[in-house]
Amino acid sequence: MDNFDKNKILEEIGKNSGGKIDMKALSQAAEKKDAKAIINSLNEEDKEKLKRVLNDKEAIKNLLKNPKITDIIGNFMGGGK
Repeated sequence: MDNFDKNKILEEIGKNSGGKIDMKALSQAAEKKDAKAIINSLNEEDKEKLKRVLNDKEAIKNLLKNPKITDIIGNFMGGGK
């Protein structure tokens, strides 16, 4: 993933997190492709929300229909543009 794409994605996550995510930790985790570190940067309430979504097959299907989500996943998995 080039820096422009990464920075744009991180900026969007930061804007949508309401300040709940440590952006420095997120940036470092993204650079290392470490999803566990990203999850650990969430507060307990948000971790529980994420856990519920990840355990809900229908919710995952709906998320994967969103082009922004698939772009983010692709970039974090090294398939950036």
